This record gives sequence, structure tokens and C-alpha cells, in this order.
Amino acid sequence: MKKYTYDSKIGNISIISSDEYLNQIILKSQLIHNDEPNSIILETKKQLNEYFDGKRVEFDLPFEITGTDFEKKILAEMIAIPYGETHSYKELAESAGYHGASRATGTVCKYNRLPIIIPCHRVVKSDGSIGEYVGGKALKKYLIELEKFSKIN
Repeated sequence: MKKYTYDSKIGNISIISSDEYLNQIILKSQLIHNDEPNSIILETKKQLNEYFDGKRVEFDLPFEITGTDFEKKILAEMIAIPYGETHSYKELAESAGYHGASRATGTVCKYNRLPIIIPCHRVVKSDGSIGEYVGGKALKKYLIELEKFSKIN
């Protein structure tokens, strides 16, 4: 595993990858990792920076969706939420075929190992309020606004 931390527009981000897959992104990372970045880390950093600059709407990075069948289905549905749109936890659960699983869907969002890449920031409460986010509510609001008002949207 390679671990690399860089200072992005949203603060420190740690990127962890094997030689084959992107494994984890840690937002607002308190740990500084200085491994020599491999090609996956460099490409992840490049694509994240393009996203923050409003020049990228989807990511093309090698990763695997892992977890239970429920978690995999929720994460796959999350990836399908279009750039610039939000869905509620309830809508996400229902689109994955799990009616009444809003809270469990929120838990999947909470433990998403690839925030931004798998866009859990696009999932909000049914009343339209922001909800929680691994990087904090202010960051979640920033990412939603970035997408909403991006010139490429």
C-alpha cells in the first residue's frame, strides 16, 4: 500500500492505493503520508484537482466496490447520481430496491471509503437539509454548490 497526502483546495487529502486499485481517500487528513506516489495516486490527485477546479464531472479511476450486497448496491446507486444533482437517503435506498432502509443507507454513506469519487456528498435528507458528511457539513455544502454552479454542469 502506498499512502500520500497533499494540500488540496479543501484541505489535506490522503490517498491510499495498491498498485492495482485506489483503496481510500481521507478528507481533512490529520496524518501526513509521504510515500513515493504511484501512478494511481498521481492520477487520483490530478482528477480530484480537476474536479475542484470545475473541469471534471466524473472520475475514471480503478477501484473496487466492497462490502455486503446491500452496501455494494447502495454504493453503485450512489455512483449513478448525476453530477450537480442530489438524492435523498430514502430515494437512494428505494432506487437500490431497499424500501425503508434510509438509515442504513446513511450508514453506508458514513463509511464510504472513497468520498467524492463515490459521491456520498450528493445524498441529502428528505427535507432537503444537508445531513452529515465525513468531511463536515460545510465541506458537503461546498461540494454541492461547486457542482450546482459549475460551468460544465
